[in-house]
Amino acid sequence: MNDGVGLEMLLARGVLANNFMKPEGPPQFENKEPEQTDKKIPSQESEKLNKLQAMIKEVNSWRDRLGKGVDEGIKETVAMYNVMGIPTSASCEGHFESESEHGYPVPWVEVEAPDKPKWRFEHEEEIYEQVAKKYGITVDQVLHAENDEAWKEATRLIIKQEETTEYKKWEEENEKLLVKVETLLQEFYHGRDATDEMRIIADRSVGGFRVHGGGKFYIPNNRKDQFRDKLTKEERDHIPEILKTTQQEMRNFTEFLRKKYTDNS
Repeated sequence: MNDGVGLEMLLARGVLANNFMKPEGPPQFENKEPEQTDKKIPSQESEKLNKLQAMIKEVNSWRDRLGKGVDEGIKETVAMYNVMGIPTSASCEGHFESESEHGYPVPWVEVEAPDKPKWRFEHEEEIYEQVAKKYGITVDQVLHAENDEAWKEATRLIIKQEETTEYKKWEEENEKLLVKVETLLQEFYHGRDATDEMRIIADRSVGGFRVHGGGKFYIPNNRKDQFRDKLTKEERDHIPEILKTTQQEMRNFTEFLRKKYTDNS
């Protein structure tokens, strides 16, 4: 899905703004010093656009463990987050079909600090190895809950352990990122009306946080029971429209980030 302005248009708008920008203030006549100052502005903007272009190229090359790339409808957002120093770890443009088991009916981006420690708890690796050996499976199979009983047993043992020092430091970096994103969202919504379903929030979770809208509609598509329990039939019928609205709001936020990035020279 390729909703909204394409990546190339994202760059084009910045280039056009750069080409037609005129310095503010009184006219300059034969004054070489102000002319040298003015020349720094397009140079700084050009450097930022080059960084953005490089990030877009990098995002286009990303693949998950199933070999799938970033959804077309969320690429712009992911590129803007990362070029502004907000590292992402996962994303989705939003999906909803009546029989869908994949994703959520709203777009989202997951943010995590870099260099995540492999293990959160003390002795975690040893516990996984012991449980894997007990059930005659691999550690990866336990980690990915391919054997539900083995995964539950490992989890019960692991949560009794202390978090490692490395993980605690990494969580502190996530907290800094959360404050940064919440500050951007506050600025974005200053003087802007938005319904609960439309409003984008930073939703804290273990290991990072997700930036998403949707309000009560932020429900995994594979949890049909929650759709029935939490939403009325009229609300369930309204989900396709909610998806379009939240996708547009994410594009609006992305445009806000682009302008903030290019304007802060």
